[in-house]
Formats: sequence, C-alpha cells, structure tokens
Amino acid sequence: MFFDPGRIKRGLKPREDLGPVLEAGRQYTLVIDAAWRDASGWALAGEFRKSFNVVRPDDEPPDAKLWIVDAPNAGTAEPLVVRFPEPLDQALLQRMLSVVGSDGEALHGTLAIDQEEVTQETVTVPFEIK
Repeated sequence: MFFDPGRIKRGLKPREDLGPVLEAGRQYTLVIDAAWRDASGWALAGEFRKSFNVVRPDDEPPDAKLWIVDAPNAGTAEPLVVRFPEPLDQALLQRMLSVVGSDGEALHGTLAIDQEEVTQETVTVPFEIK
C-alpha cells in the first residue's frame, strides 16, 4: 500500500489542503479483492480483510540512548542484539542502524527483526567482533 508522502509529512501543502491520510481515533479496513492476482499472476484464495485502529502520530524520533545493546563476546560469532523501547519498522531500522568496527569501518551483516515489528523489537546482527 502506498500513501502520498505529501499527505503523511507535516507542513506539506497536500496535507494542509486535504488533511492526513489516516485520522487518529478512526478504524479502517484494508480490503484486497479476491479478483486480484498475486505477483506470480495466480488467483488469490479469497478476499483478504485487515481492520486496524489509528492512534495519534508518533512524531518523536527514536532515541538511541534508550536502546539496550547486548554485545557478543570477543572472538565469537554470537550475534549483536539491540532491543528498542518501542516498535520500529524494518525500513526505518535499515536506514538508522549501522555497526562500525574500532577502525570506523562499517561491518556488514544481516538484520533480523523479531516480534513481527509489533512489540518491542530485537535486532540480531550476526557479526564476528574481535
């Protein structure tokens, strides 16, 4: 699903003229019609519905000082685990989270998000730290 960014971001003309796409306190239902096809062209098994309630916007940026970082023991292949005090979506984490070595160079690994992005997040980044 794609929303016009001009209706999401505060201070932009589309939002000022038309209002936000979703309004706090309202309930919405996403409906995907059974006639739609999946990415491979196959028919869907049936209609899909997902209802959700909208809460007030969270306009506060994530505060890295509140993150809990569990560093692995040196010389192991244990993962680096970061716990957040609030849910963060995968796209946001991929933009915000990076791991650098003592030389300042970025370390490469994979990002695994637990808890289905619904409750407090745990990000597991498998790095070997020496």
